[in-house]
Amino acid sequence: MLPHAGGADILHGDRALQAAELIMPAINGKGGPQRMVQRAIRRLENFTDPVDYLRSAAASSILRPGGTLATLPLDMRLAIEMAVNEETERCALEGEMWLLELAWREAEEIAAIADDLTVSPEVEVKLQQMRRKREAGS
Repeated sequence: MLPHAGGADILHGDRALQAAELIMPAINGKGGPQRMVQRAIRRLENFTDPVDYLRSAAASSILRPGGTLATLPLDMRLAIEMAVNEETERCALEGEMWLLELAWREAEEIAAIADDLTVSPEVEVKLQQMRRKREAGS
C-alpha cells in the first residue's frame, strides 16, 4: 500500500517495484552504518530471489502497526532497497540480452543471404549433400 496526499494505492508487480525504486533512497536517506548494511545483506542471503525477499518484507510491513515502509527497521529498509536495485538490474540485463539475441538473429539472416550470393549452384549441391550426411550420422 502506498499512502499519499490523495489517499492510498495498492501497487503490485512492476509498478510496486518502480515505486520502491524511487521511494527507498528517499526513505533511507544516506544509508546506514556498516553493521546495518551487514544485517541487510544477511536478510537478503536468506532468499534465493530478491522478489521473494520483497514479498516477505511487504507482508511484514502490512502486519506492523502503521504498516508503512518508513516504520520498518533500518536494516530491513536497506535490504528492500538492495533487493529492488538487484531486481531492476536483472530486468535491465534481460532486456539487453533480448536485444543482443535479436541482433544476432538479424546478423545470421544477413550472413545467410550473403552466403547464398557467393556460393555457386554446384557447391550448394555439395553442401546440402554434406549436411544430409552429417545429420544422418548424428
